[in-house]
Amino acid sequence: MYKTDIAKALERSLGMLGEPSKKALLFHLTHTYKIPVDKKDCCPLEEIKGALRQILGEGASLVVASINKELAKQSERGAGTTTV
Repeated sequence: MYKTDIAKALERSLGMLGEPSKKALLFHLTHTYKIPVDKKDCCPLEEIKGALRQILGEGASLVVASINKELAKQSERGAGTTTV
């Protein structure tokens, strides 16, 4: 799995919540949970999922499922450049 894959999957999955919600969640992941979410320095997937569960509670399951689906699509295409 690649850091760029995780960052792309996170961006797309949070996008389903709308741009303002996506921006707010990315802000909290970065500033409250100290989780880098940019394409160059994206952190391990489990840390992101854990933080989303703390922020969104049960609602995180929809976002996490979407992240997993996006990562599966990306691995089929062979996307990404930086390994985790």
